[in-house]
Amino acid sequence: MSNDSGSAYWPDSSDPLAQVHGREKFKALELKYMVLECSLIRDSGLLVEADLFNEHLLEAYGEKFELAKREAEADIAIAINQAKIVASKRQRDMEIQMKFRKKPVVIDAFQMTRARRLDNSEWPEWLHKAWNKPSDEAGAVFPKDYPESNGEDELCIFTLEGVHLVQFGDWIILGVKGELYPCKPDIFEMTYDPV
Repeated sequence: MSNDSGSAYWPDSSDPLAQVHGREKFKALELKYMVLECSLIRDSGLLVEADLFNEHLLEAYGEKFELAKREAEADIAIAINQAKIVASKRQRDMEIQMKFRKKPVVIDAFQMTRARRLDNSEWPEWLHKAWNKPSDEAGAVFPKDYPESNGEDELCIFTLEGVHLVQFGDWIILGVKGELYPCKPDIFEMTYDPV
């Protein structure tokens, strides 16, 4: 029997057996709560405090504590699995929502080869300008072995994200905001078409 609130832990006062049963259920629930609290204390990094609390509960409740501990661990495992399922669903939903098509923009690009490194006569004007910038300035293009370059080494581009290596065969792209960045030939072929 239960009171007006419908709680199974607060039995009708006219039934003594129901009262005892209700108190036992309440104590078991209270113990389970304390075990969960102990687990949270341990997870927060307070290991000594958690061990002391654990010992106190073991002394006070004995076998009931071990049973409550196993039940609490099972509840935690279930909650973790449910949280993982929810997180996985959210991730899938975000992946669906996070797919975008690249806007069609026209870019300038130049494929750097060993021959073009040795003879810069085919370089576009914007690449010559980048070559003449100081090597520590964004947008600068300079030899990989700078300042000891022999003129045959690969190139580097100084970008806002750091220095990027341009290997032979890579494309150097002039972006829509005037930024330079390297692109591998296979990525370039999948992303861009000649205009």
